[in-house]
Amino acid sequence: MSQVSSCSVAVPPHYFYSEGEADVINGLPNEIVSSVLDFADYGMLARLSCSSKPFRDILTECAVSRFDLAVAFLNGGGGLEKNPSMAVRHLRQIVSEEKTRDEEELTRSKYLLAQCYLTGNGIEKDLDQGLSWLEDAASVGDAVGAHYLATLYENGEFGVDLCPEKAASWFLFAAKLGHSESMAEYALHCELGVGVDQSDTEALDWYLKAAAAGHVEANFSIGECYEEAKGVPHDLSEACLWYFKSAQSGCNDSLKALKRLQDIARIVLPGVGRIFGA
Repeated sequence: MSQVSSCSVAVPPHYFYSEGEADVINGLPNEIVSSVLDFADYGMLARLSCSSKPFRDILTECAVSRFDLAVAFLNGGGGLEKNPSMAVRHLRQIVSEEKTRDEEELTRSKYLLAQCYLTGNGIEKDLDQGLSWLEDAASVGDAVGAHYLATLYENGEFGVDLCPEKAASWFLFAAKLGHSESMAEYALHCELGVGVDQSDTEALDWYLKAAAAGHVEANFSIGECYEEAKGVPHDLSEACLWYFKSAQSGCNDSLKALKRLQDIARIVLPGVGRIFGA
């Protein structure tokens, strides 16, 4: 998630007038005050909100969005010091008003809130709440949240019980949403038969999708499939082509594979000798 480094505020007119109090802007013309506040960041607004009753809501009302404000509190930014508990407060308000919120901000808020519960950042650690909010975010199309959820079940982070079946299921969920890393991870589950039925054909299909989506290591895995006849006929020439694609992006395993098969690689890939220093 990106950190807020600046903000552009739009101060409602009612902040330029006091109601039964001393004039907190000391009689300055509204235009001048408005121009000054054009350069305000969240920190300035926070200080202003503490100065007088008329300004108590200025920070939340003038923020670009409550989500941006929550991220600023969570990471420190826009003139604000880190305040995870305040960030959690805003995130909880966002998810409680989901019918009126921007869909993307709502989903990202659920993801961040889940992380806060899982790590105990700004709120008491609660594994069940963390997983619940991650599942909620994933179920409405958050591929990043679904992938993260899968890794929790795969690696057992934060005390989550290891569950290969759930890991594979969430990797597949994220893969169908276009998450390239999840495509490759689900392919590996299929190749090894972990959490799903073993299937070289299914594995190759998802490795191909991951490679098409830009996943470098997936090209290496496809090369292995051709070299070891997994889901496709044995074809060392085709294997070399896939290893070369991956090697061009810096995959060391692919470089080693090309060196191992260099007699064939020199035939199907003219000029590949430069990779071997010859």
